[in-house]
Amino acid sequence: MSELEKINIYVPVEIGIQLHNDALLFEVYKKDKRTVNFNHFLSMLLCGYFDLYSQENKKTYDLLMEKMAQTNLKEQEKADLANRILKEIILPEIPRQKGAKPTRLSLKPTNETAPLIHAVASGTAAGDDSISRFFCRMLMAYCKKPFSEREQIVFHDAYQFLQEACRKEQEINFMTIWNDKNVHHVIPYCLAIGEEEMFNYLLCEEINPLTGKPQPATYRLNRISRLTRGMGTKAVSDEVKKCCDRMKEFAPQFVITDDEEICVKLSRKGELQYNRIYHGRPKYSRIESEDGSSLYYFTCSKSQVLLYFRRFEPDTIEIVSPQALRDAMMTFHKKSYGVYSMSDCKA
Repeated sequence: MSELEKINIYVPVEIGIQLHNDALLFEVYKKDKRTVNFNHFLSMLLCGYFDLYSQENKKTYDLLMEKMAQTNLKEQEKADLANRILKEIILPEIPRQKGAKPTRLSLKPTNETAPLIHAVASGTAAGDDSISRFFCRMLMAYCKKPFSEREQIVFHDAYQFLQEACRKEQEINFMTIWNDKNVHHVIPYCLAIGEEEMFNYLLCEEINPLTGKPQPATYRLNRISRLTRGMGTKAVSDEVKKCCDRMKEFAPQFVITDDEEICVKLSRKGELQYNRIYHGRPKYSRIESEDGSSLYYFTCSKSQVLLYFRRFEPDTIEIVSPQALRDAMMTFHKKSYGVYSMSDCKA
């Protein structure tokens, strides 16, 4: 098989759609930062999941063999039966190339995926499965996992690197995919999963370039690039650690820099919107009643409160305190009004 020969992998339509959505959500782009690099995404997925997928299948196979230990079957018969149960009952059914209208995925081998492909082609990893069938099963198994676990698979190397750095309190350096000129020097604290088991975030301590003081910071796993180890080890300060713990509790994608309480007044209609608009919703610490309205108190990130409540109808909520957050909401609505009052929209 030529190293440049493309491999066709036939998967169910819904699996193809989910894989393309993951590639988009994980921002695996080409150099133009707009076009999805699907071959690179598939390569990252296969490399990150190959060993784990094999271990998962081996664990199931061993369990089947254990259950058949008391039967009168010969060892080879047990092995054959265990393989049949695994592939025909437990593992997902493979769509036929004709009749089932599967989606065709083209994988161009790379230096990273070539060894995996050779292992499957030689039978050492897949048994009697073809390359397409083996990778189809693998991709279908991947798609059954929660979104956060899928991200950990695709960015396996970075995830493992960061886990070890957090455990050893190892200083690290990295850039982000959206800014390859700024190098971040941080002390990692932990990896946390966002709301609804979505993205993975690195919570860490970073020096504020303006004040020179340590502050909490958060970075999404898929956006971290060019990871290297720093010069030494150092524990996160108690103050930053306290903020990071609250970020883990409320929403790791939003930075918390203090423990100042936030008060938001909601009308009855505002409360209905709060109950219905789930995504990004901050958790309140308590509610107090006031003249037909309700005062909601929060101890989460100010950015989260601002981004969430500016989606509401203006007359349904009012940020009472702190003043800086109240001013930020006023500025947002003034700018919105300015855009619509000055623009001459021509349909």
